Amino acid sequence: MSLEAVNCRNGDTLAREQVTADAKEKVLPALGSAASRLREKLGESLASIQKFDKPVEEVTTSSLDALKAYTQGTELLRSGQQLRAIPSFERAVELDPNFAGAYNDLAAIYSNNGEEERSLEYEKKAFALRDRVSEREKLAITRAYHWMVSGELDKEMDTEESWRQAYPRDTAPLNDLAVNHAIFLGQFEKGMEEANEAIRISPHELAVFDVVAVAYLAQNRPDEARAILNTGLSNNPENQGIHFDLFGVSAALGDEAGMQRELQWASGKLAGVNLLGVAATARAAYLGKLNSARELSTQALQIARENNFKDSGAGVAAFEALLEAEVGNFGQARKRATASLALSHKRTNLPAIAVAFALAGDSKQAQGIVDELKRRYPVDTVANSVFIRSSTAGIRSR
Repeated sequence: MSLEAVNCRNGDTLAREQVTADAKEKVLPALGSAASRLREKLGESLASIQKFDKPVEEVTTSSLDALKAYTQGTELLRSGQQLRAIPSFERAVELDPNFAGAYNDLAAIYSNNGEEERSLEYEKKAFALRDRVSEREKLAITRAYHWMVSGELDKEMDTEESWRQAYPRDTAPLNDLAVNHAIFLGQFEKGMEEANEAIRISPHELAVFDVVAVAYLAQNRPDEARAILNTGLSNNPENQGIHFDLFGVSAALGDEAGMQRELQWASGKLAGVNLLGVAATARAAYLGKLNSARELSTQALQIARENNFKDSGAGVAAFEALLEAEVGNFGQARKRATASLALSHKRTNLPAIAVAFALAGDSKQAQGIVDELKRRYPVDTVANSVFIRSSTAGIRSR
């Protein structure tokens, strides 16, 4: 086997290592040793190598087949095809039940798609295995635990800052910090700065395109948002996050053809549930087309149910309940809220339901949901500082 470090600008070989393994089960240990020698040739200090060096079979996985499945999943994940990556990661943990990194990525995919129950299940498994991973993997898992399980935004961001300092060429912590600053904290300039730094380090880094686009939109610069999203989509046409954002940008520009393209892409796809059930539904309601909004929401809910994505379906029904309450259709709001609660009781749907009940004048139901949120998520930053606070304000205003 040969390991080669190549200058991506001109193709020159910077360093090379060759190693032989006399059996399949010895491939990973041999590659790990070769990688350590290659790092030294590339200029990493001996102190650094000793600090971060651990046998790959002891920290990532001891199974070559599991590593292969994981790599296949990672390639799909990087191109934005999150749902298509699930079988590869599931295969990886089937082959190696101690594969913390694969559990972590499964948790992230399910979280990004509104499936909180499965997300928590996988992330708790990853966190329990954090003492047998590399330093970088431990930072990634710790950050994800605070994001998905505890919901402590300050601890998540502290971990991301530590990750960024330890691995300054890694774009993952920059992406996560950019998301938190631009989307959760409303610090758009800060988020754009971090996102653009990630793009500078890795021009093909797709994850941060969403952050830049959201920041542009927040600053009333939709043309620039569309330009960067189209750049990302050109090489990754199935990236669900970019399609979601393109619908929003097209709406901001009044581009009906653009919105129709995104609806056509999303139609019938599990990856399109949020686009149909949130973005498109909200747009139709904004235009006063309530029947169209209900049809889109029903389509999204059906897709979620057919794929056993109950938390996602509950989120769609909760969003529809909120829309119905906002336009004064309180009976419909209660009906959709009840349907949502029959599917799930998670952060995916409880906050919207609490506000919907409050707007509909059902203070008792709203307070019950608020109490449930407090009980289930006692230290979650967003749940307590945003969702519960807004719901409580709605209850008091009635």
